[in-house]
Amino acid sequence: MYVCCCHAVTDGQIRNAVDGGISRWKDLVHTLHCSTQCGICGKEAKFLFDKFLQERLEREKAIQLQVVEGSETACGSASPACSACPKRATCPIVTATTDPAK
Repeated sequence: MYVCCCHAVTDGQIRNAVDGGISRWKDLVHTLHCSTQCGICGKEAKFLFDKFLQERLEREKAIQLQVVEGSETACGSASPACSACPKRATCPIVTATTDPAK
């Protein structure tokens, strides 16, 4: 769907830009030029940007929470940070993978 008619920007292009790593509105505007001419698309483009960014952050968080087999970390970063985390005792992922009673 076209979001910006002035620069022929689609919702797919906004999604691809966000999935490609753009995390700031001004970077998206600089890259795709949406909302720079007449401004009519600004609200919808910003709404889609925020929505797609939130979805990307949720996907990244889900990946970080996956348990790496044979690792002491729950986030999969392969760092010892999980062992020293103050929330380790209440973390549902760590508890479920390390406590056989759960």
